[in-house]
Amino acid sequence: MNCIRPRRLVLVTALCGLVCLLQACSKSHVDTFANCPDGIIDNPFEQCDDGNLEERDNCPSDCKLPFCGDTIAHVLGDGTEQCDAPDFVGQDCRSLGFAGGVLKCTSNCRLDTSECGPTFTPTSVPTETPMPTSTATATPSPVGGTATPTSTSTPTPTFGECVPNGTFRTVQVAYSAPAGSAVSVIKVLVAYPNGAVSLPTPPALRARIKDTPSATGVVAALPATGLTVQLNRPGTLPEGDLFTVAFDECTGAPPPPIDQFMCSVLDCASSFGPVDGCECTVTEPQ
Repeated sequence: MNCIRPRRLVLVTALCGLVCLLQACSKSHVDTFANCPDGIIDNPFEQCDDGNLEERDNCPSDCKLPFCGDTIAHVLGDGTEQCDAPDFVGQDCRSLGFAGGVLKCTSNCRLDTSECGPTFTPTSVPTETPMPTSTATATPSPVGGTATPTSTSTPTPTFGECVPNGTFRTVQVAYSAPAGSAVSVIKVLVAYPNGAVSLPTPPALRARIKDTPSATGVVAALPATGLTVQLNRPGTLPEGDLFTVAFDECTGAPPPPIDQFMCSVLDCASSFGPVDGCECTVTEPQ
């Protein structure tokens, strides 16, 4: 028995040494919690590690796998969630094109618009259509007499609904943020001259939003105030050009100049919270 015990002690010591060696070789650092996120999955303390602080992607900043019900809408990455109450990513019934109501989130983290009410229908905006008015023209009179005026019809401008003429009016939307701000979500409102140009309602609206940064999620809607576009991106949205919009030009209306389009920022945030001081502009595409 005295001979067996030392052998057991040697075996246990060797196994402990092997475990320590494997742990040391698995990564170049020791303090696992202090290095989340660093792009290395430190088992068993981390379930994921994508090396960034974005909360809405497939691996939040705590290095735990996201799940529906954790109150953060993981709309980036594979985009399996649209919401996670109370997080609706800044969306409401109006931003989704409805007249109003209450936006809800289902148990599988999908948007529920069943209580949003009717789809918003823009009020008819005037465009020019012909209407008859009287203009004097000369007609023959009996022999020996003089010409007398009679009335004929000529077109005069009036107004009605916008009828697309098949031509697009495209504009460029860009944004800027305060120095050092890592913006990952921005929502802008683009006001435009309704009656000179128009846009289709969702889902056809999405196809008019183009030239967005790579790996960017886009949500577009037509509330009463204009066009809203929200962009979400893992990491940071690069400053400068955000997207282009292709508006339908209306029959009978001249193409509007660029100064009739205006942009304002409704929401601007990083993975750490809201960012104040973001601005947006509308210009001619380059």
